[in-house]
Amino acid sequence: MSRRGVLRDLMAQLQRTAVGIIARGDEHASILVVLRSGRVPVEVSVGPLTLSDGETLNDVLRARLQARQAWGYIYVNEAWTTTALGPFVRGEVSSVRELPRDDRQEVVLMVGRLKGRGPRLFAALIEATPTGRRLGPWRAMAPAPFLGDASLIDTW
Repeated sequence: MSRRGVLRDLMAQLQRTAVGIIARGDEHASILVVLRSGRVPVEVSVGPLTLSDGETLNDVLRARLQARQAWGYIYVNEAWTTTALGPFVRGEVSSVRELPRDDRQEVVLMVGRLKGRGPRLFAALIEATPTGRRLGPWRAMAPAPFLGDASLIDTW
């Protein structure tokens, strides 16, 4: 199977897994899947990546990918999103977390990338139901700088 096929299949599997995690009412932990050549071609880290003072997610991901001689990665994280851009434009807030709860929505974001190629970005809204939460349909997204560091890493 091609590297692109491996990336696609693993992303589909992680999307199915996320549906079950959210349906159980659990928080979706950060997941980093490092794809590399060799005896152990897939390495999975679950839980937040540790950042030192002044370090960004981009710094930590790049260092880990370089150290493992990765040819690709998938990063999945639960986050907040919003359509209320006014407060950002006016400089009233710098983070979605600063917005009132009614102006933000929980989402699971997934970035998949092959070294030197553009990202595959997907998002699924977490929807409230009478019995808990469920994950809405996965939607492909266009790359955008405001999606955060993980969508911007293209070389390592």
